[in-house]
Order: sequence, then structure tokens, then C-alpha cells
Amino acid sequence: MRTLPHRAVLVRAFSNDATVLCIIAIALLVPFGVHPELLLGVIAFIAYIASVRRGLSLRPVPLMLWALLVITAVFSVNALLYSTVPSTGWQDTVRAIAYVLIFLWSLNAASREGSEDAYVRLLVRFFAAIVLLSIAIAAVRFMFGSVSSFSAGVSETSPDAWRGALIFLWPLSTHWLWKRCPTFRWERGALCEYALRTMISSVFVTAVLLSVDLVAAAIVILQLVGWAFIVYRRTRSFAVFHSALPVVSCTLLCTAGLVFVMNGVHRSYLVMDDAPQPEVAESKVLVLERTVQAWKLAEQKPLTGWGPRSFPFVLWHVDGEARGSFEAEPSAILLIAAERGFPAAIVFLLLLFVILYRAYLPLRSFASSDIPLLSFRLTAILGICGLIIQNLFSASLSAFPIALAFWIVLGALLALPSADVAFPVPRPLRYIVEVLLAAVLIFFLITQAAVGIGLARAHSLHSRGENEAALGWYATLRGIPFHRDSVFREAQVLRGASRFPDAERVVRSYIDHNDDDARGWTLLSEVARDSDDTAGELFAKEKAFERAGTVSLFVIRDFVQALVRTNHRETLDKRKVQIDALISGFSQLIRKDVQGIAHTDNVEQFIALCNTMAAMYPDEAPRYTVAAAKADHHAAIYRRRQF
Repeated sequence: MRTLPHRAVLVRAFSNDATVLCIIAIALLVPFGVHPELLLGVIAFIAYIASVRRGLSLRPVPLMLWALLVITAVFSVNALLYSTVPSTGWQDTVRAIAYVLIFLWSLNAASREGSEDAYVRLLVRFFAAIVLLSIAIAAVRFMFGSVSSFSAGVSETSPDAWRGALIFLWPLSTHWLWKRCPTFRWERGALCEYALRTMISSVFVTAVLLSVDLVAAAIVILQLVGWAFIVYRRTRSFAVFHSALPVVSCTLLCTAGLVFVMNGVHRSYLVMDDAPQPEVAESKVLVLERTVQAWKLAEQKPLTGWGPRSFPFVLWHVDGEARGSFEAEPSAILLIAAERGFPAAIVFLLLLFVILYRAYLPLRSFASSDIPLLSFRLTAILGICGLIIQNLFSASLSAFPIALAFWIVLGALLALPSADVAFPVPRPLRYIVEVLLAAVLIFFLITQAAVGIGLARAHSLHSRGENEAALGWYATLRGIPFHRDSVFREAQVLRGASRFPDAERVVRSYIDHNDDDARGWTLLSEVARDSDDTAGELFAKEKAFERAGTVSLFVIRDFVQALVRTNHRETLDKRKVQIDALISGFSQLIRKDVQGIAHTDNVEQFIALCNTMAAMYPDEAPRYTVAAAKADHHAAIYRRRQF
């Protein structure tokens, strides 16, 4: 029997769509150490190279969609180069390029059939797999919460992605109904049946969304009303079809009312009486605060890059006030502007508008035999617009499962009439750009793999007591771009050897390139404390407080205790108003268990901070004691509910 070379076997494996989907799922579910984007990047690179070897990259793909994907990757790389915290930015860049290559691979794979129907069918299969994956992971996180090791480290599967996936489930169901009944044309009975099935599937999606998010449910209802109105106008000569709309509309209203009643019963009898409930007015204020903060952050971005405070752990540090704003991100559009600058947001909106407009044009003059095609295209457009509307309140568009569905539906819209494919990107330009992106990705993967191996080797040498050899490895790692946290380990080794000047030099070299990273200033303060430099310790702790005081209780407590230990009461008095605001803000976060904060040691840090402030200000001790007791009480409720 003839055996295939290893390279051919690899190409064959990645030519199978189901195989690649399974591998992508594994990459999402099984973190590669603490950096799952490395595994995802390797899979994306192999999948794309396999498609290049099969000649798929030479097939035409939609011009606008290709441009939007490439521009996304370019802005991500550019943002990393101009970031003030590049030591952590490489993860976001690797993830962005990997996603773009997966999107390009899906377009290449879907276009190999040569017919529009096969193109859409394959894209919808990708869509279905990713939506189901998103719902499954979100359900696991919802059931098991932060204790679920199955979904730990997968930050892209938040409940926002679940809601976004359900919003996109409606176009998927209409396409499935179309394929289940391929004889749909202008026959009254078939058209009526199609309308009924579509509306009933929409009732199901709306009912599920009503139990999850009222805003998302309202968006789907508006989508349904818009779909019914347009199809009603286009088929006004069919009385049977018109008679079906009122029946299903009444069914939708009755189902919505039933879900509201059941939701009320659930909240009244199944939710713990002592569980804290968020106030509606306060949540509206937090949404406004998130929007204002994102706008301020976007204004700081230069035209060439991200500028200061570029990454999530310092994203909301815009001013010195406590914020409950990291309960959720702002809208996706503002998030793009805040992380990549206004030019990226403008380009994204402009190309998206062009794509949607080109997809809408065929609806103005469709053939009499294309009612199912009209319905699918219309629901796809409404699904994308609905998701954008939802992203005015949350940033689910940035989550990978729903983002992939977003790009795939855009590809389906552009491929149905092959007008956009008729003007493909020039093959040499496309080949150069895509291979260059793949080369950038493999460069990041190789360098970060080398850093990981070097860190493991240095740690092994240090554990055996060979400090000089370990320091030699750490010095080598400093010459590799984006060497992650090797400087922190090197500084710890130098501190252990009492080589404090060398440790300070290493940490300052890190701060020179990562000034907004509070971890560097915290480590510098520890080195200064070991060398009995009180002034240097307080200076570094204050710098760390200025950079991460609104996102880290450890930094706040460490700064306050350092002031108390060194008898700097005047400085503490000056910062008291700001610290009180932070205590109030974090108290709200613990009360609502924002991002699982009540399950972490942040509660103990908060209690220790309140106790320190109570000891320093006896007249206000009852207020601090009550805040600490409430935090302990709410944390106990959430932790008890977790099990």
C-alpha cells in the first residue's frame, strides 16, 4: 500500500473541515499552560499553510471582507509596537493574527467548491459549529462558575458571547429551514409553512434570550418585526402568508409573557433572600461611566498606535477615581477606539457599512423564485445589525466564538451574489500580505516558545542552586523581543543573592519599556525595601498606586501599609479621599461579585485595607468596620452558593 509523506498527510488532515473545527475547539478548551493563544496560533498557522499548499489561497475571495481582516491584523501589530506595556501585549497580537488566519482559511476552504450555494452551505456549517461551541462553553461557565477547570483561562467565552451567539442563531435557523424545504418558491402553502417555521424558531430564540438578557431579547424582537414587515411588503398578494403573521405574532407575545412570569417566579422563590440585588439606576450610571472612560482612553491614542494604558489590566485606569466599570467592557466600537485608536474604529465602521450596503442592494430587485434567499440575506443583515446594536451596551463582538460567526455571516452575505468576488484582490498582493502575516505569527510563536523553554531551564537551574547559570539564561532571554516576565524571576534570583544594585538595574530596564505596568514598580519597591531605601520604596509604591490603584486591591493595601510603617501620615491624609473612593468602589464590586471578585483573595485584601484605615482613623472606624463586615458577608454568600 502506498504511504503518503508526512507533509501530505498533514495537508490531507487540514483539508478536512471537521478536523480543523475539532482542533480549533481543542485549542479553545485546552489552555497551553497559561498561554492558550500559543496553541491557537500554531493551529492557525498550520491550517493556513495547508490551504496555501492546496492552492486555495489563489481562489477569489470577497475584497471588502479580506481588507477588513487584514486591516484588523495590521492595526493589532501596529498597536503592539507603540504600546507602553509590550510585555503583555504580544498575547493579544498573537490571538488577533491567529483569528485572522483562521478567518482567511475558512474563506479559502469555503470558496473551493466554486458555487455560491456550496460556499454558503460550508460557511453556515462553520457558523453552526462555533455557535454551538460558544453556547456549550458559556453554559459550562454559567453552571460551574469560576470553579470550572474545564473553562478556566478561556476569557473569550463570556455570557456576552452567549447572548451574541443567540442573536445570530436566528439567521442560522432560517437557513436550516430553507435547506430542509428546498422546494420553497411562490407556492402559497410552502411559503406559509416557511414563514411559520421561521417565526416559531424566532419565538424559541427570543424565549431563551428573555431568560438571559432583556436587551438581547428586545433586539431579536425588533429584528423579527423588521423581517416580518419587509417580507410582508414583498409578498402582499398572498393572503395565506399574511394570515400567518398575526397568528405567530400572538404566539410570540404569549411566549414572552410566559417567560416573564416564570422569570419572576424564579427570582421570587429560587433566589436566596439575602443575596444582594443590583440597582437598576446604578447599573445605568455604570454603563455611562464605562462609555465616558472608553472615550477618554480613546482620546489619548495617537494616530500611529495605542499610546498609554493599552492593555486590560490597566484599561480602566483613566483617572484616580474608583470605578465599578470593569463589570463589563463598553461597546465594541468604543473598545476598538480605546485599544487601537480612532482610525481603527473609523476604518472598521466604514468597511462594515460598505459591506452591509452591498449586501442590501440585491434585496431591492430580487427574482420571484428567491423568497428563501431573500429571507436568509435579510435575517443575516438584521443579525449583524442587531449584534452591533447589542454591542452599544457590551463588547461581545470581541469574543472569539461570536466574532468568528460575525465574519462568516459577512462572508456569506458577500458571496451570495458573486459581484464582490468578481473583483478579487490581486493575487501577488494577496499572497505577499497573507504570507507576511503568517510569518509574523510564526515569529511570535517561535520567540515565545523559546522564552518558555528558557524560563523553564532557568527555573530548573535556580531550583538546583546554580544561580549563576540561571542568571546567564535570564540575561539571554532579555535579548529576545517581548520576553514576558523573565525580568521578574531574574530580579528574584538577584534579590536572593543580595545583589540589590543589579536587581534594581534589571527592574528599571523593564520599566523603561513598560512604564504603565504596575508590577514593575511593585517589584522595584520590594528591591528598595530590601536595600533599606525607604524613600525609593515609597516612591515606587506610589507609582504603582497611580497606575493600578483602581484595579488592584493588593497595590492599594501595600501602599497604605507602607505609609503607616514609615510614619508618613501627611501623605496618607492627602490620599485619604481617593482611598475612601476606592474602598467604596470595590465594596460595590464585591457586593455584586463582578467578574468573580468575591471568590478571590481580593476580599481578604479589602478587609485588611479597611482594618488598617480603621486603626489610623479611629473616629471613622465604624464606617470601615461595617464595609469590611459587608464584604465578608457578601463573599460568604457567593462562595456558599458556588458549591
